[in-house]
Amino acid sequence: MRDLSLRIKAMKILWRSSPAALLWITRHFGYLECLVDAKKYDHATNPKRLAGARFDIKPMVINFFKFSKTSRFAVFGAGKHTKWLETITAADIPVNVVAVLDDVPDMNILFWKKHAILASSFDPSTCDAIIISSDCRQEAMKKRCVELYGDKIPLIDLYEGLPPGPYQKS
Repeated sequence: MRDLSLRIKAMKILWRSSPAALLWITRHFGYLECLVDAKKYDHATNPKRLAGARFDIKPMVINFFKFSKTSRFAVFGAGKHTKWLETITAADIPVNVVAVLDDVPDMNILFWKKHAILASSFDPSTCDAIIISSDCRQEAMKKRCVELYGDKIPLIDLYEGLPPGPYQKS
């Protein structure tokens, strides 16, 4: 019962939070949830072994989209990770992806019923934030986004604060 009442109080606080606070809470709550799951499997009893722990990334990513106040996303990267994002959001989370961006887009693949477009031809004013769609090449992708669009558009790294990936995606 105590756990349920704490969750209800947390949800009330979340609904009143600013987008920046909500993003921080979502990221760090998901991280803590991953740590708890990792400890259940006895992989993270030693902090030095944390990088080898099994993290269930899917709930953290779903929570990000469920509680995000951002309405229009662009996704940078048109590969397997983006296909995975599309799969987990398609079932029960309405996500408004305005564009999927890539430096070498494959026109044969659709993401959210859209073809990927050349990243250099994208107008960043059409979205509220860009999601970096990778669990292991985030820094290089962030750098490329800053080269293309400057620092005026927020970049969202879904794995910020977690040990380096790749992660198992269930």
